[in-house]
Amino acid sequence: MFHTSTYAQLLNKLVVRWSDLKPGKIGLSYCLESDHFCMLLDDDDLDVMFDLVLSTGSKRVRVSVFDAGGSSSGCAKQEICIDNVGIRGGQNLAILRRDWKMDVDKEEIDLVPKFCVNKETVLLSAGWRELIREVNQKFVGGVVEFREALAKFTIHHGFEYDFVKNDQERVTAVCKRKTSGCPWTVHGRVDKLSRFFYIRHFNSVHDCDASVLNVQHSRASSSFIGKLVLDEIRSRPSKRPVDVLGDMKRLYGMSVSYKRAWTGVEKSKADVFGDYSTSFDELRWWVEAARSSNPDSVFDIEFDHETKRFVRMFVAFRASIYGFNYCRPLLFLDGTFLKARHKGCLLAASAKDGNKGKLVQYLCSVYCDFVDMNFSPSKVLS
Repeated sequence: MFHTSTYAQLLNKLVVRWSDLKPGKIGLSYCLESDHFCMLLDDDDLDVMFDLVLSTGSKRVRVSVFDAGGSSSGCAKQEICIDNVGIRGGQNLAILRRDWKMDVDKEEIDLVPKFCVNKETVLLSAGWRELIREVNQKFVGGVVEFREALAKFTIHHGFEYDFVKNDQERVTAVCKRKTSGCPWTVHGRVDKLSRFFYIRHFNSVHDCDASVLNVQHSRASSSFIGKLVLDEIRSRPSKRPVDVLGDMKRLYGMSVSYKRAWTGVEKSKADVFGDYSTSFDELRWWVEAARSSNPDSVFDIEFDHETKRFVRMFVAFRASIYGFNYCRPLLFLDGTFLKARHKGCLLAASAKDGNKGKLVQYLCSVYCDFVDMNFSPSKVLS
């Protein structure tokens, strides 16, 4: 780091040194060796100049003093050379000497914030940075929690890994570039008594060239994506895979394929609302439960006897059947397509009652493409 005087102090020293210079009527500019001159206007410019010296490793800076006030006295242009010892120019400018203390090994200087006005974006994956920290770190959820933490940790840091050992008791992972000499590795095992997972060996050093974040990661699977969007799917079931693509990029800094996003959304919906295909298989249980709780209702399931696959289902509750006796002798039929994984059609019949249609009775029937859904032969109704 440098301990320097301010821009005002620098101007004051120049005015004191040369009596023909007038405050407010002089300007300063500088250049690093063979580069073009840059204006030196305030303390920030002065700090940037010395930061550039550090970053470029320059040994000399040329500072020019010129008449900026248009005075008729015509002050002579002076040049000051600043090197790693101090500031000198003309005959004797030791009064402008600065004490420089360089310690590049202990602290690196980042010049980007001085030139880039964009605000830093904090991703939701920022908390994944320290998921794998040290030896003897405990994971209460066992080996499953450790694998999930390991995937998030490597996705955030942008490198791939391979499993050397991966079972229910022990997990050993190494950097995918271990063949190139990268020493990064982590090993842990499950405690036999508590069943907690503990890290027993961890080498956090990466000496491969994985310094640039890889936004496409093999560990960002569809199941991984489904867990990330689980809460949002619960509150917003209509969320589209294309929206998930944008969220993964914007919130987590990951780039995933459309297929993974679509599969992740489907898995998340299955966890929240139940599996779509399994729900068709549970229609037999639902019909038996509805018949026992709604006597005189009509439930009819039709399936193909050869392929044992679902074809259609008809539902008419006893209350709706009874209500049609007091409705106008006019039925309204309507239908809509089913746009989920298994295509089909939902048909409904409704009628208006004598009280200006305030009571509407319904009959509904579901027709599906029987080649899409399979009733297990062991569960087919006789």
